[in-house]
Amino acid sequence: MIQTIMNTLREGSAKVKAYLFFVLAFFLAAIGLFILAITTGSPLFGLGAFVLALIAVAMMSNLKLALSSSGVTKKGKKKGTKAGSLKRTGKSAGKALSGAENEDTDDDEDLEEDETPPDAKEEDGEETERHFLETMSEEKLHLLFVKYKVKQEHVPIVLDLCVSERVKQCPGFAWVEGGKLKLLLLSAKPRIVERDVARLSLMQVERGISVRASQEYAQLRETEFMKKLFTPYLPRYHRKEIGGRAVLFKNLYVLAEDMKFSSGSVNGLQKILSFEIDLSEHWRNEAKISSYYKALFSLSFLWKDGVYSLEEFRMRLEELLSDLAAAPLSFEEFSRILSEMVTDGLLPMEYRDLAVHMREHKDEAPKKEKKGFFRKRKKR
Repeated sequence: MIQTIMNTLREGSAKVKAYLFFVLAFFLAAIGLFILAITTGSPLFGLGAFVLALIAVAMMSNLKLALSSSGVTKKGKKKGTKAGSLKRTGKSAGKALSGAENEDTDDDEDLEEDETPPDAKEEDGEETERHFLETMSEEKLHLLFVKYKVKQEHVPIVLDLCVSERVKQCPGFAWVEGGKLKLLLLSAKPRIVERDVARLSLMQVERGISVRASQEYAQLRETEFMKKLFTPYLPRYHRKEIGGRAVLFKNLYVLAEDMKFSSGSVNGLQKILSFEIDLSEHWRNEAKISSYYKALFSLSFLWKDGVYSLEEFRMRLEELLSDLAAAPLSFEEFSRILSEMVTDGLLPMEYRDLAVHMREHKDEAPKKEKKGFFRKRKKR
């Protein structure tokens, strides 16, 4: 230790040298007061010696950090063989939220980048991400909201994948400000991602993505606070048999070309954005299919995928049937469309009867609405 201090005083920076001189000065002053207390028998000198000794010990607790920052080893040689080849590993992402705590690091925590295996780096990143989510709390989340100026009109989202932003299965919050969709991503290094609202008028659907349950949002599901907060916004998983084997899959909803959101995020995004959900890929070779049938298929698909609740599904279904009943179609065409809906399992029989009743009494629509056959959606 003495050799290290001597090397540091000889080769260290001016800041570290000053720090070490202060430590030594407090130690010497404490010893001096202690000697005076013994020779004079004064308790005041003894108390002063005790206080200075405490200060010196406290400063000594940070001595290792000060020596590390000087870049001098016990042999008096500076660490590292290449400029910029060292990196700090294992830092707590949770402490980065407060910005008020420093960490003591050992010499062996500094690794040369060229010697770190890629797999080890990836594992370190996963551990940091896990630690960030595990230490998340309501207080830390509030601090993040203040730091990144999250608007009160925000919605929770889960960004399943965004290659351009190097994001995978990341929770966050979305809001619109200044013509931009802004996302606060809760990753190990929280950050804001922005997209022009003008580019977000259409949402594509990427269907039938095969997944492994063990690899799906494990970090969110293992932490109680994050689990409670974001479970409602995770994807809706579907299971089907393929070749006698059960396969799990999900659907993703794509904005701005590569921002792929979970199905549970779509309803919230609809509250702050205006866009259409496009399932036209399903109808590429089905030009003769009625637009009402397509609309009901899309509505049913979105309900089964967790985008709409049962109540929202019923409200939108009633509006769709009301439009169909009022459409200028022959009764034969009207009946054919309803029959196709029922045959393909999209429309229950009671709703078919309701649509027929509405068509027969469409001139009395105001009276029927008062009786509650159909409810208008509230405008957002």
